[in-house]
Amino acid sequence: PPTPVTGIEQLTPESVNLYPNPANQEFTIELPRALRADATVRMIDQVGQTIDAGVLPTGKNTKTVSTFGFASGVYIVEILTDEGSIVRKKVIVVH
Repeated sequence: PPTPVTGIEQLTPESVNLYPNPANQEFTIELPRALRADATVRMIDQVGQTIDAGVLPTGKNTKTVSTFGFASGVYIVEILTDEGSIVRKKVIVVH
């Protein structure tokens, strides 16, 4: 039998997909479900500086991020939801 839902399921790194990875011109962030509130998405470089930020809007579960203007390298994608979840995943940009 299915497990009863007793609260809001938190996002986990395993439940968030980034593709294609490595990325050339853009990549897509895919969440397991539509958001109940806006989420902040930040791109963080190798020295910890935020180089890009945006919003994944309420009701959506995907966002396409352009890598135009990013240097080739490894970046951290950080997703912060109003539900209190913070998910960090690596994406590699190659041009």
